[in-house]
Amino acid sequence: MKKLIVKIFALLSLVAAFAGCQKDETNPELAKVTGQWHYNNGQTGATLVDVYLVFNADSSFELYQKLGEGAFRKYTGTFAIENDVLSGKYADGTPWAATYTVKNDGGFLYLTSNVVTEHMMRCVKKEVPAEILNHYDDDTKADASGAPVL
Repeated sequence: MKKLIVKIFALLSLVAAFAGCQKDETNPELAKVTGQWHYNNGQTGATLVDVYLVFNADSSFELYQKLGEGAFRKYTGTFAIENDVLSGKYADGTPWAATYTVKNDGGFLYLTSNVVTEHMMRCVKKEVPAEILNHYDDDTKADASGAPVL
């Protein structure tokens, strides 16, 4: 019996050592965007835009957006980042309207559109307020009046 216990511990030690030696396959570029960000430049055209972005380490995102004086709307989906280019899809499978070149400058995240000339969002690192997390209109598809900014 004692030999069996020793063999089991030896096997468990070997498995633990092997698992510890495996390469981490995660994308190091995720660290550039992972976190909670706030964008509010005042206006796009004549419409006030207020956006909170949450980029999670599992490549999922949440977007809370308010256009004009309306309520915040929540959009979710997945994103990818490669060679400083951010892309994504909403939960319904619709791709974002553009891809974005990413620059992280400490407390700021700069997202420059690769489709709309000279469109850049400067986001500040900021948690989504609890009142927004608890009070939003859930939107899975955008309509003409509430198309998401991404």
